[in-house]
Amino acid sequence: MDTHESRRESGTDRNRSCRCDGEMMKHSWTALVSRDRGWWIGWIAEISGVNAQERKQEELLESLTIALREAVEMNRQDATKHLRRFEVVAISA
Repeated sequence: MDTHESRRESGTDRNRSCRCDGEMMKHSWTALVSRDRGWWIGWIAEISGVNAQERKQEELLESLTIALREAVEMNRQDATKHLRRFEVVAISA
């Protein structure tokens, strides 16, 4: 799960994988990054609250990756904590 591909356009598009009920699901996330007064700052465009700040761009991208994984897992746990039975269905948008 730590391997990734990076594509540079006007921003940085990162491909990420996350676990969902034992299955791997591929997602594409958009990391918006900027350098400001010696710091790299960035956030994930698709998920509110996933942001980070580091001295090096590589460290920023790793911090964003960790924060993204944690946010997705917390959202998944919140969504299912009150359900006794549910089916996991993968959809694409």
